[in-house]
Amino acid sequence: MTTQTFTPPASLPAYALSSLNSLSHGGSAESLFILGENPADYYRELDEAFATHQPSTAQDAHIVTESVHARWILSRRLRAHSLYEHDLHSESPSPIDWSNEQLHRINLVDRYKTQAERAFRRSLANLQSIRKEAFSQERWREQLALQKEKIEMQRQKFEFAVEKYNAPIRAAAAQAAKKAADQRAFAAERAQHAATHAPIQIREEFGGCAIVQKVCIHVQDDQTVIGYIKPSNKKVRQIIAHRASYAVPPIKVVRNYFFSDNIPKQYEFLIDEHNPRPIEDACGTQHQMSFDEFHQLAKIEDRIIATQPKQKDFPDDE
Repeated sequence: MTTQTFTPPASLPAYALSSLNSLSHGGSAESLFILGENPADYYRELDEAFATHQPSTAQDAHIVTESVHARWILSRRLRAHSLYEHDLHSESPSPIDWSNEQLHRINLVDRYKTQAERAFRRSLANLQSIRKEAFSQERWREQLALQKEKIEMQRQKFEFAVEKYNAPIRAAAAQAAKKAADQRAFAAERAQHAATHAPIQIREEFGGCAIVQKVCIHVQDDQTVIGYIKPSNKKVRQIIAHRASYAVPPIKVVRNYFFSDNIPKQYEFLIDEHNPRPIEDACGTQHQMSFDEFHQLAKIEDRIIATQPKQKDFPDDE
């Protein structure tokens, strides 16, 4: 999986990338924007302030901008103060129970709020010094545009910080989603494999539910050798004995044979007289039989297995 990384805009200078701290704590953060704030709200307040005071000089435009900034920071400090005070009372409803650390923190938040309130009052006093001059009405709009250009740098830095914060979260979510999808695909593949290779299968060509075996047989020194029987005859006998306990009881045994050399005499009954198969080459065939037929053939195979050399991979009890 390729992780997409955020590339900061070309207009964002290098020094701005090193000042991305205090992005989530509203009590002391001096960044223009922090997580949870919408830059569009700041621009709206800036538009309203410039429309109200209509500064015609760069100095007056700076005063109006400072007043908007002071109001913005004050709102942030008030939110931080209310949030911390709420959490503090939730932990300890009575101030008598507050620890020294909690008292220190609430005093610190109070001090931040007081500083913001003083800064806001100074900005309001400075607004009184603005003199409306008889310039074109578009002059204050030009000053607004200039201030917005300065603020745009802060907005770009904020968006870069948000992207930097969210990128690993999105990457982890995408990786988790891919892992979950892979697990579902693997589980589905295993379920499909299990359904195909299950000892008990329900298929239309079987005419219902059947016990399915795979048998590999070859001839060595004119002797019949059973390579494997899966599941073993012992397991099939157990299934037949307890077939009534199954939701859909099996009604027959279906065998898939593979003969690597030819068909030994014990299995020549598999050759169709109307469509004879070659008996000197490797071949495969499927045969359906009743439980009685299976038991008769299983006894013959038990004697063959008892006389042949023991094989490491032969399933004695599958």
